[in-house]
Amino acid sequence: MRALASVIVEKKNLISPEFMGPWMWGWEGWRDDSQVVRYTSDVRDVTLAGLVFSRRAMNVEPPETDAGGSTISFKVTVENTGRLITSYLEAGELKGMPCALYRMHADHLDALDKAVIWRARIIDVTGDDRDISFSCGLFDLTGVQIPGGKWNRTRCHHKYSAPGNRNDVCAYAGALPTCKKDLADCIAHGNKERFGAFPGMPVRRI
Repeated sequence: MRALASVIVEKKNLISPEFMGPWMWGWEGWRDDSQVVRYTSDVRDVTLAGLVFSRRAMNVEPPETDAGGSTISFKVTVENTGRLITSYLEAGELKGMPCALYRMHADHLDALDKAVIWRARIIDVTGDDRDISFSCGLFDLTGVQIPGGKWNRTRCHHKYSAPGNRNDVCAYAGALPTCKKDLADCIAHGNKERFGAFPGMPVRRI
């Protein structure tokens, strides 16, 4: 991807009347739950309502919409200078994370509501040492397998087989009217064999 020299870009922007500053693109991609990168197609860094977009050669394929007006997808290609973005990807960042495309006007950068913003997720990433392309959109859930239920380490998954509401899953047949759904209470009910949780399930910590 080739970028215009800054002098040429400034001349191009002068085509607009003085009261109409240039429009520019901005792209935001979350590396993880707390770190974000922001780039702009302008020749200078741009600050939109406190959000700083760093200048970087960038090409944008504008959002496409379906017949109902819903945004389907957009694609952003960003210069991969020094393999910086590659380092993020090799660390397992960006792909699958939220992203946003901003259409900003140079004369109206004081508030977010003065920019057009499309929000999506990074569905796919392709590229090389020179440029990285981000395909952004909504996940297609057609045919995706999902769990049939949610299981827990310490809380029983089963519906309690209380008196007057017996069932074959919990299968408790005693007279106790309530259950705390933890292992200790299941033992007190004499129903440990049917405890519907997995205390041995490993815990992941941040």
